[in-house]
Amino acid sequence: MPVDFLVKSVEGLPDGLCVPFVDSVSPDLRCSLCSGITERVMSDPEGHIYCPPCVALLTDMDNRFTCSVCNFSVGRGMLMEKREIANTVKGLMVLCPNNCSFRNSLGELKTHFQSCRASQQDLVSCPLCGDMLTKKGVPSHYNHCKKVPASCPFCRCSIEVYHMEQHKLSCDSRPDSCEYCRQSFPTHRDLRQDHLPYCEYRPNPCAYQPLGCDFKGVPSALREHEAQTSHGDLVCKRFYAMDTALKDTKKLFNEEHERLRTSLDELFAKNMTLETTVQDLQKQLEEKSRQSAEMCARFENLLQGVQAQVKKTQEGVGECRQSFQTAMKELALIGPEFKYVWKIQPYRYLQQVTEAAENKYINSTVVSTGSPGYRFMFTCKLTGPYLSVYMKIHSGEDDDLLPWPFAGRIIVTLKSQTDPQMDIDRVINPKVPDIADCFKKPQSCGYNAKFGFTEFARIPLIENVRKGFLVDDCIVLQFSILPSVDPPVEPSAE
Repeated sequence: MPVDFLVKSVEGLPDGLCVPFVDSVSPDLRCSLCSGITERVMSDPEGHIYCPPCVALLTDMDNRFTCSVCNFSVGRGMLMEKREIANTVKGLMVLCPNNCSFRNSLGELKTHFQSCRASQQDLVSCPLCGDMLTKKGVPSHYNHCKKVPASCPFCRCSIEVYHMEQHKLSCDSRPDSCEYCRQSFPTHRDLRQDHLPYCEYRPNPCAYQPLGCDFKGVPSALREHEAQTSHGDLVCKRFYAMDTALKDTKKLFNEEHERLRTSLDELFAKNMTLETTVQDLQKQLEEKSRQSAEMCARFENLLQGVQAQVKKTQEGVGECRQSFQTAMKELALIGPEFKYVWKIQPYRYLQQVTEAAENKYINSTVVSTGSPGYRFMFTCKLTGPYLSVYMKIHSGEDDDLLPWPFAGRIIVTLKSQTDPQMDIDRVINPKVPDIADCFKKPQSCGYNAKFGFTEFARIPLIENVRKGFLVDDCIVLQFSILPSVDPPVEPSAE
């Protein structure tokens, strides 16, 4: 019977396509994380193999890869591509995922799939397990989907088929029998709660077990054992052991008491020494205070001279600041265009994580348009029917040098990675009254309200592989900030 596996990073086939393999594929040929099949097999120094999407998922910001099997961490550059495994994978026998009559190697399927008439059907995702399959293959897929819910024959709970056998072994409503007397019960709950505590054939330990008796038996045998066996020697041994332990404890107590007495005498002597030292330090402090008073009187005269010089310096700084602000206003009129490219990947993983999380938004780092420059943070939401894109202005150390409110135009672009003519552009005009407060100078160590597009583009359009927006599990947003074409407003005085 064919076994379905997901294929990833196989040239000519969509990522995540569910392909029926004629025979089960050995775990040595499958990704150690997702169990998928790939022709770009990457191996860590421990011999565990991964597909490229899972390698990217397990690589941190410092470009270090951590194995999901043994937690071995290594630089990503240490991963090796296993061509011999890739060649073996290409030779595996498969069936066409479109349910046509094709039966050949995976390498031949790459060519066949492009021209298969059945491939004109739209691919859909199984709502239960997420496997990619054709509409025609949906009914047959549901017959063996591991996520299909089924009713437990014992408790009638809805359990996934994949977990049903494990559930049956632990279900409280399953029929069961006592392993000691072999009596049968309608449910395991009845056996556990009503029978086992009172079963006459269940072995129980001897009452003298805490003293060292290891006898176990049914109640009748236990009563006979306790009646015929003298446990006096066990009691004597235990009392002897307790007496020995008590003597050892008393000895340790006396030793500790003597040690504490010696320590107390030493601390008393040190305390006397400290009192003498404190008196000496008080005398030194009084002398230092007198010297400090004399120095303060001398420095008071110097301070008056310094204050006069500082006043002159501040006047000069004010003139320089005014000149610099004038230059910044001119720079704002002719400043260069600023672009920021935000690659959001792995797209599917982030979409699933934010769907389950309370916070549905993904934030970029705070970026500056220059030095000095405005500081922006960009935000997007991947869940729901639309892609939402927002941004907000953060405060920065250059705010006093910049013209406010911000007057530049902002262009947000969803990039098509295959055809630039398919790019989707949206323009934000800071002069719109509804969002004018978003472009004022932010409070120190704060940020303004966010602005942007709640319905930037439909999610199905973005995930349409023919449009080129989603490639290698990555979408690209570009934020272009154009210089102001009108003279900026004079910045407010501090």
